[in-house]
Order: sequence, then structure tokens, then C-alpha cells
Amino acid sequence: MISNDTPYSNSYRTVSLGAPGLGTRFVDTLDEIDDRLPINTLVIGVLAGSEAIAFPLDAGTQSPMQADVGGTPVVVLESGDGTPSLAYHRALSDGRILDFERIDGVV
Repeated sequence: MISNDTPYSNSYRTVSLGAPGLGTRFVDTLDEIDDRLPINTLVIGVLAGSEAIAFPLDAGTQSPMQADVGGTPVVVLESGDGTPSLAYHRALSDGRILDFERIDGVV
């Protein structure tokens, strides 16, 4: 939480996560807009080595989501409310890679 007791408080505004549109001051700083996902789509980002991938947070029906990121096998699992929220390494110390699936609503 940002304190209102700063010299910048006159610039503070209420922001809704996932609100439609991008502010013009922000858009003016961009060279190009990535249109692979709708504007303001919330994602969970996973970085492994120098590679990164973004998993949309509204993809709870697809959980578990699995991918290789920079050669690292990962799985994104959802929290109790169905929102994907945690990423885990899928490789065991003996080199086996775990695969996850949902059966009857349970991972």
C-alpha cells in the first residue's frame, strides 16, 4: 500500500486489475503492442534461465498447465478459487519428469 502522505499523492488514482484499455501515457512509451493476448490479461510469469513464459490467469479450466521453460519442465497449479497461482519444477532429483492431469476435478 502506498502512503498518501507523499509529495506525489496528487497523481494517485484507483486502479482495477484487468481494467480495459491502456493509458495514453503508457502507450506512448511502447514501440509496439504485443497482441498475443487481450490487453490487460493477467498472467503468472515463469522465468527459467534466460527464457520466460506467461500463463493467463483466466485459464483455470486448463489447469494443470505444463510447459518447458528454458529447458526446465514446469507446471502451473491453481489456488483454491481456481485461479492459476503457483509454478513448480516438474523434474525429480533422479531425472524423472512428472506429468500432471486433472481427473474428476482433482490434480
